[in-house]
Amino acid sequence: MNRAVPRGGEWSSGCARVVLLAWVSGVAACCFPSSDEMVASKYTEHQTTLDSLSRSADEATRAQIATKKAEFAREHGALPASGEARTTQLQALNARMYQYIQSIEGPIRAREQAATQADLATFRPLLNGTWVGGGITLTIDPGGSVAYRKQEGATNRTVNGPLSRFDRRGFDVNIIVSTVNFRIDRGPEQVGGVWKMTVDGVELTRQ
Repeated sequence: MNRAVPRGGEWSSGCARVVLLAWVSGVAACCFPSSDEMVASKYTEHQTTLDSLSRSADEATRAQIATKKAEFAREHGALPASGEARTTQLQALNARMYQYIQSIEGPIRAREQAATQADLATFRPLLNGTWVGGGITLTIDPGGSVAYRKQEGATNRTVNGPLSRFDRRGFDVNIIVSTVNFRIDRGPEQVGGVWKMTVDGVELTRQ
């Protein structure tokens, strides 16, 4: 029987294809998680979300979340050790967890936003006034106008415009087509009867 002997080019091409397929398979196994791993990671993600929501919830909702988390954990512990049945049941558990998260997230976020707005309503008036220190004069009026001047050697840097955003970490001022960001490092707070605030690392005193 005569057998065809592959020529050198054909042999090299075939070997290259085998090596390439092996490499692709290895990369896929190494870098791309399996469906089982993705389902397992989703369970962990839901647990993390519940922890986050619990920190923002009121006391009654926090207790409810703790009860549900314990319930989900018991279900998770009762899953088959491995195999397709485990994956299928874990997918169903993940779906129930997602539905529960959806049912509580809206009210919790609304409550959190309301609390933030109430806090900012109290905080905003504290920014008003003229603040001086470190070569800086910063004036914020109740209407939201901001005037900032910083002496830098022989020149002055000035920013004048409306207050566009603020929170306890900082505030933004709109100037024409851009925005200037100011960082609040500390305060405003009353120290020895004097109001102080640290902005961009510089301590300012209200006049």
